[in-house]
Amino acid sequence: MKRILPLLVFLLCAFQPQEIQKRLEHRFTSLEGNFSLKEALLHIQRGLGVPLEVRCELPMGKRKISLVNVSLKEALRELLSSHGLTYRIQPGKVVIFPLKKTTSSSLKSGKKEEKEKEIKLFLQKGKQFLEQGELEKAEQWLLKGREKSPLHPKLCELLFLTWFYQGQYQKAWKVFQNLPKGRDIHSLPWEVWKGRLLYRLGKPKQGIRVLRERLGRNSLDLEPAFWVGKIAYESGLWKIAFSAFQEVIEIYEALESADHKIYAYTGGVCYYLGRRDDAFSMYRWAMEEEPFSLF
Repeated sequence: MKRILPLLVFLLCAFQPQEIQKRLEHRFTSLEGNFSLKEALLHIQRGLGVPLEVRCELPMGKRKISLVNVSLKEALRELLSSHGLTYRIQPGKVVIFPLKKTTSSSLKSGKKEEKEKEIKLFLQKGKQFLEQGELEKAEQWLLKGREKSPLHPKLCELLFLTWFYQGQYQKAWKVFQNLPKGRDIHSLPWEVWKGRLLYRLGKPKQGIRVLRERLGRNSLDLEPAFWVGKIAYESGLWKIAFSAFQEVIEIYEALESADHKIYAYTGGVCYYLGRRDDAFSMYRWAMEEEPFSLF
């Protein structure tokens, strides 16, 4: 028993990862000639004194090997790497297994994720500067994002708003045509933006026609009625403007409830009609509903 215990302690220590690593680094070998990978690994195993556990199929053919006075670590790495294999040290053994290959799909996925992160940053910065009224900075960030994704819906939407508020209506029109038709933009209906944009491009009657089409689908839609009146008023189309303003008042009175936008629109109409007290009341109610609205 006294002789057996020291032997067990020796064996346990010999198969610890630290001891295996030390043997790989400080034991040397040479191997020259034509050998299969299995034969070469058996040669390494004999020099290492530790089992090599292979967890994959090994190639059967022989190849020329020339290893002269190299460490077992170098020898093992060279043998395995040429076959797309690697190793891991575990207690009592060295495990051999295939390297994980980076497939083309995983590479594409990684690039896609990186691109999406970049676009997200450009969107955040563009939106931030747009809301702060720093339109030139907003434009710079959004154009950088557009270089990565020319037809990205949110990028196009923010770029459209930036150019619209800058008064660059031709540019705004070009990007507007890439936006999904019928989708609200910054809480305003698509047709409202189109009508306003056509007016800014010198086509007020076309703009009014678009807004009227929207109103025709919903007779209680106050937003297009307001913009018909405003565009007509600013274009000197007095009859159309007065009729649209009256329509806004009628729609407001028919609604069961109103939000800050409805109050603001109706307040604007009251102001145009000379009903200043009513206008100020409407604006006050709008502010109570949404104190920090940029509408």
